[in-house]
Amino acid sequence: MDVAVKRAFNAACRLLAVRDRSVFEVRSALEKKRFDQKAVEGAVTALEERKLLDDRRFAKMFAESIVRNKKAGPRYIAAALVRKGIERDEAEGAANAAAADPQTQEASVTAPSSARSSTSSFTACPGGSPWCGRARNAPRAARR
Repeated sequence: MDVAVKRAFNAACRLLAVRDRSVFEVRSALEKKRFDQKAVEGAVTALEERKLLDDRRFAKMFAESIVRNKKAGPRYIAAALVRKGIERDEAEGAANAAAADPQTQEASVTAPSSARSSTSSFTACPGGSPWCGRARNAPRAARR
């Protein structure tokens, strides 16, 4: 492997360590880092050979994530995938599959919104911390 290709490959691996990405996203990121076209193509080819970069897997995982977290429909998901460089047919297939999968939709219902903690309802002040509700509201209560 050429030195420039190896450097581009390592940069792409660092990108993929954070989250899965489409081929388009990896190419764009490497071009933005000013790697030449030969190095970018070599790195993308090496990543695809090692199955580290796969548009179909990315589309499936992205669509499932959107259904779970945003509760969006297939049209929104397909449009988001197209913006990330996935072909329209593949994007629509992944979006429809994720929207129709009852297990994915079930996961979005399991965590109720009331499970989020709110610091405004906290009133205990162990040690008189200035950041807790009672200590912070004490001056206002004294003025009343």
